Amino acid sequence: MKFSYLVKFAWCATFLLGASAITNASSSIVTFSVDMSVQLGLGTFIPGTDQVSVHGTFNNFGTFVLTNNPSASNTNIYQGTVVDTTNTNGGLETYKFYCTDASLGWENPLNGSGKNRSARLPSNSGGSLVLPTVFFNDAGLQSTNQVTFQVDMAQRINIGGFVPGTSTVYARGTMNGWAETWPLTNDPTIITTNALGLVTSNVYVGTYTVATGTNSSPEFKFAYEPGGDWETPAVNNQVGGGDGNRSFLDTAATQILPIVYYSDQPYAPVATNSVTFQVDMTAQTFLGNFTPGMSVNVLGAFNGWAVGSNPLTNNLSAANTNIYSAVIGITNSLNTVETYKFTFGSGPTYESSSPKFTTLDTGPNDYNRLFNLPNGPTLVLPVVNFSDVEISDLLQADTAVTFTVNMNGAVGTDLHVFNSAVDAVYINGPFANYNGQIGNWYPWLGGVNPVTAPSGFQMIETSPTSGIYTNTLIIPKGTSVDFDYKYGIDIGSANQDPADDEAISGSNHNRVVRSTATGLYSMPPDTFGNQYHEPYFYALSKASGDLTVGAPFGGVVPVAWLGRPGAHLQVNTSLAAGTWQDLGITDGTNWTVGVVSTNGFVSKTNWPASNKAFFRLVKP
Repeated sequence: MKFSYLVKFAWCATFLLGASAITNASSSIVTFSVDMSVQLGLGTFIPGTDQVSVHGTFNNFGTFVLTNNPSASNTNIYQGTVVDTTNTNGGLETYKFYCTDASLGWENPLNGSGKNRSARLPSNSGGSLVLPTVFFNDAGLQSTNQVTFQVDMAQRINIGGFVPGTSTVYARGTMNGWAETWPLTNDPTIITTNALGLVTSNVYVGTYTVATGTNSSPEFKFAYEPGGDWETPAVNNQVGGGDGNRSFLDTAATQILPIVYYSDQPYAPVATNSVTFQVDMTAQTFLGNFTPGMSVNVLGAFNGWAVGSNPLTNNLSAANTNIYSAVIGITNSLNTVETYKFTFGSGPTYESSSPKFTTLDTGPNDYNRLFNLPNGPTLVLPVVNFSDVEISDLLQADTAVTFTVNMNGAVGTDLHVFNSAVDAVYINGPFANYNGQIGNWYPWLGGVNPVTAPSGFQMIETSPTSGIYTNTLIIPKGTSVDFDYKYGIDIGSANQDPADDEAISGSNHNRVVRSTATGLYSMPPDTFGNQYHEPYFYALSKASGDLTVGAPFGGVVPVAWLGRPGAHLQVNTSLAAGTWQDLGITDGTNWTVGVVSTNGFVSKTNWPASNKAFFRLVKP
């Protein structure tokens, strides 16, 4: 897959960008409310000392502190109102409460399942939702309500998955421990008509006693046996957390949930297709994660995510023997969204839960790949790299990288003031390959058995009392060319065991090894506590190459860009009909001409100013 960032020059530089992403604006005004009475009585929550906050999809599970009303009839109720511009109108708000008391932390609600709470947002932008008050941890009064579950199995019957009289569909969730104890039966009196006018009577119904915390939001989904099939609801109906579950607010003594389609698939025409799946294991082989002979599989909704059900094989006579493929027959609703991921090994190892740029994906929290199933006879999906990791994204050889950090005035998150006379500072990152595992950081200070930092990770002061520390590390081949790292203070230099105290956990520096031609690279100087992130040119951040063209001078045009291994310039004299000339020598594996900046090495070159030219930074 090739992606690029384009700039042209005539007598001035003009940026020609692709169509920008358009997001439908949405907003909901949401009020959260939690009762801390039980925790107050147990002494695990002390007003004025402890804080209670809500974290959810509205703020990427950041912290939003709640407050109480001292003049209210119940001063133990803590509330707060937010404007949610993250979730879509009519979508699910997912959230959970947190208390700073060490004995509490994250609540464990919904019958101790630890699942997130959720509620349906208003369908109109600007709408308000006042959530009912719940007890922290669902530890207060419990409710016992009669809830009727309803699911339309018409399409699952249509595609041959569910067989009336033989198969049994269940409601399974936090309210019954996800057990097969709540079977549903067909109610022939319920008639449904789909958008095409097709009439069916395949709604299955069951009423059960739901015992759970007051006003809680149990998670559940439908599943049937035999076959061990679990539904996959549409994304807009899923609670966050990667489990793809439904939910409902349990607020009434008698409640009839609306009829839903199994997997949110309405009765519709059926598509049958022979689908070819293909994955390139080159990068994983280079990393040593994968060796020929290990199993490669594709898992998805079409095979119940069953490991080993659809193995892939490679062609030993092909130009690239690291490509594994399989042809799988799939029958499902026409244009249904088929989700899948590749795996390898006996573990197995799944593709990462990070955004995919070579295919569409389902988004947070699992980022499964997806495609819409057309009617056959065949569909050949493109070759993708496992976890979208390309060989050019990795250092091809051990590389000496110099790090520098300014410790003058440094104060740790533990409020310790760094003292160069007695303290030491260390660097940590995925390049430590701790315990021989690629990408493993070594443990920070803490735990019952503190671990000494590996040899060579201590930063050395350049001169006495300068406060500037440096170290050159050999970054192992196979490390990503862009990576996180962090500094930590070893208080008193006693343990050779630095603390994770430069910033909050998970807040790191992120920089890029932009040139590997000499085997040496120097990162720009860091300042302790300033967690700087450099731009990184890749498929999801095409503008981060910062490609610029200066005014012609002395018969040449200066061109500059933030390079990286695997990326280089191309030039063209006409976008309408011209051919792009590839300047492979400008790849970060070869190019050494440029200057240093706060974003690392800036590659530069001059191009003859004889006529109009267009430049683009590409990563084939």
